[in-house]
Amino acid sequence: MTSFVGRSEEIGAATQLLGRVRLVTFLGPGGVGKTRTALRVAGQLAGGLDGGVCMVQLSSLKDPDLLAHSVSAALGLPEQPNRSQLDVLVDHLEDRELLLVLDTCEHIVDACGMLADVLLRTAPSVRILATSREPLDVPGEHTFPLMPLAVPSAQDGQPITTDAMQLFADRAAAVVPGFVLSDGNRGAVAALCRRLDGIPLAIELAAVRLRALSLEQIVDRLSGRFRVLTGGSKVALPRHKTLRTAIDWSHDLCSPQERLLWARLSVFAGDFDLPSVEDVCADDALPAEEVVEQLIGLVDKSVVLRADDADEVRYRLLDTLREYGAEQLAERADGYAVQVRHRDHYLELARWFEAEWAGDEQMPRFHRLLRERANLRVALEFSYSSAQEAHTGLTLATTLWAFWFCASRLSEGRYWLHKGLELVPEPVAERSMALRYAGWYAAIQGDHSPELPLMLGEACDIAVQLGDERLHAHARAILGCVHMAMGRPEAAVELYEAAHVTLRELDDQVGILMYGYHLGFLHMLLGDLAAACDNCDVTLSMAGPEERWNRGWAACHKAVALWLMGDHEESARLARVGARCKYDLEDYLCIAHCLEPLAWIAAEEPEHCVRAAWLLGAVAGLYRRCGAVPMFGVSMLQEFQYAAEHKAKQVLGETAYEAAFRGGATAPLDQVIARATGDEPPVAAPEPDEQVTPLGVLTRREREVATLVAEGLSNRQIAQRLVISKRTADAHVEHILTKLGFSSRAQIASLVGETARVLGEGANS
Repeated sequence: MTSFVGRSEEIGAATQLLGRVRLVTFLGPGGVGKTRTALRVAGQLAGGLDGGVCMVQLSSLKDPDLLAHSVSAALGLPEQPNRSQLDVLVDHLEDRELLLVLDTCEHIVDACGMLADVLLRTAPSVRILATSREPLDVPGEHTFPLMPLAVPSAQDGQPITTDAMQLFADRAAAVVPGFVLSDGNRGAVAALCRRLDGIPLAIELAAVRLRALSLEQIVDRLSGRFRVLTGGSKVALPRHKTLRTAIDWSHDLCSPQERLLWARLSVFAGDFDLPSVEDVCADDALPAEEVVEQLIGLVDKSVVLRADDADEVRYRLLDTLREYGAEQLAERADGYAVQVRHRDHYLELARWFEAEWAGDEQMPRFHRLLRERANLRVALEFSYSSAQEAHTGLTLATTLWAFWFCASRLSEGRYWLHKGLELVPEPVAERSMALRYAGWYAAIQGDHSPELPLMLGEACDIAVQLGDERLHAHARAILGCVHMAMGRPEAAVELYEAAHVTLRELDDQVGILMYGYHLGFLHMLLGDLAAACDNCDVTLSMAGPEERWNRGWAACHKAVALWLMGDHEESARLARVGARCKYDLEDYLCIAHCLEPLAWIAAEEPEHCVRAAWLLGAVAGLYRRCGAVPMFGVSMLQEFQYAAEHKAKQVLGETAYEAAFRGGATAPLDQVIARATGDEPPVAAPEPDEQVTPLGVLTRREREVATLVAEGLSNRQIAQRLVISKRTADAHVEHILTKLGFSSRAQIASLVGETARVLGEGANS
């Protein structure tokens, strides 16, 4: 949003350092510019890394247990059942070359250190750039202190323009059009920058004061504040006190109402919108109709920043200013009430989503709630921090049940549900719901613990004890889901159908819609294909045209049932409908299930076997991303997958099949959906070169290493040639052998030679 001034030497040095080492931590106080400098370094390195850069902003993350989830979300990784998110993250990164930027680590420094240590040991081509106020303190870390911007010496007669002065001039020009450094103001600007120790945030806050004061007045008033703090001593203040003084001054220049809003805004994590500010921060002391005026005042003073996106105007506080506001809020008697209002606001937002989650408003409401995930976490953390708020916290966690589904974050959902269950042992409706959802998520993720039936049994017991028929019907239905997951479809059908009868009597439209395709899948497993289609039709007839989650699964299950019935044309149509529905939610598991019948159908015709192989590769890639067992582990359905693979290999031959398969497995999701649904041309038969160049499965760096292996270089010589550590070279060679299915370096050399022969001149490049 604003220009970047200075730091050229630091950026160059840090960029070079990250070319030699794998963990660099920018150290410095708040406001010194660690984040923006890290982004500049990342920009310098991005083009030379196959995987580019992933930025993970951690300032809004309070619970260190969710660090791996946050990094995975930034990388676009789905959760995988029965695996810790750290394991999922490590597996994804172990053969990738990228720069991971962990921004603002100091409040969860131990967790960040542990993660960095694990990645340094397991992902040899991943580099990490961290920003923190203290070191991560792990082996291999290179700390890089980031100092304030250079300021002119007090002895300079006519001070030369330093980076600190240029920063002030740039920001001043945004406040006072036409402001430039001149012989007339250079001395005052130099004095101001010296007084502020060259700290960028302090300089920017001072520049905003030009709206109301002259440059000389700013210098005089700020100097007066420092004289009070030092008692007239010539001994300089520590830098953290310099910044604190600058923030104190900005705070004192705010109106009482602006100060109050500043403190209250500190309850938000990440960014926020105006309606949320009005709902959370307004009360008798700050009426709602005055909030926008005070917010504009804080924006004008650069305390609050605009953080717009394509859909709406958003705002945020810099971390240092949020911390300051939180200190002010903690000293106020109304601080607790503001936190309660924040939690209640996001509880109402969760209820707003739940009310229409199965309707045509599903997607816009989902994206609205997804934007607030950091604030939802803060609201849950606050609720679980005290016994008196725990019940409401569990209410929030259970209200988010459909959100966890749509976001494909079932592990995080289980985390918050179990945390609440530990704090709320009483037989209340929220406990029954939490047990139900936690058990449901576990069953879907393949966690078939013997405790699952007990959890659902307790959920049923609580519902009976409360005399709540609706609660009991839903608990019985999910108990059926648990039986289905454990291989007992007959018992599952009985429980689902009994629940369906009750829900119809209660006119529970969401339950009828949702469990329709559950029953459809069960009847398909039992061989009653007509009943399977009828139950899926219940969902399809009730779901609106803009609903995605339930319609996608119903279309998917009916597509498989129709394939079994021999109606391939309608099966393909519904499979494409399901894939399009789930694309908007990035539901990799359901998309993979939708592509299965499309691949089976393609394999029936020899002229479409290239498409079949490509689709089977895409299916494998999607299953790998979400860590799921193909077709829920149902052997009958898996046999159809194996049969399609066998037919395609017979027609194409092993080499051509593998080339097409790899093409699908490595294709981005956009291309997978476009080709599967007919929005892109059919998959072309692989060119001869593609069929005999399996080096294409390697990353650019791995191909480079393979070429050097073929030249006869040892791992140590490869490390010296590429300016990497020998351990990194060892890991590259090991990954190449694994990917190619080889056992010796001679095989790598032979393949490189064969590839060069086929490709001819220019093979090295």
